[in-house]
Amino acid sequence: YQLIGSHSGVKLCRWTKSMLRGRGGCYKHTFYGIESHRCMETTPSLACANKCVFCWRHHTNPVGTEWRWKMDQPEMILKEAIENHQNMIKQFK
Repeated sequence: YQLIGSHSGVKLCRWTKSMLRGRGGCYKHTFYGIESHRCMETTPSLACANKCVFCWRHHTNPVGTEWRWKMDQPEMILKEAIENHQNMIKQFK
């Protein structure tokens, strides 16, 4: 994944790669018609402590129980997430 600011990140998901290779998309494509290469895995907090079963973060990494980072502006996080996602797709070609 690519880091964004001081606490966020974006990742190229396996379904994005699959869709770009013409091998199909994820459930969002099947049920909602969302093309998987137009979707991105992103998080505003890489230190999230929830450890959800379906999450793409490594659960072996330490997680934060309190906020210790400089708060980045949401607009900056979104802008950089989109830019980083597009750059990862370009590198994938």
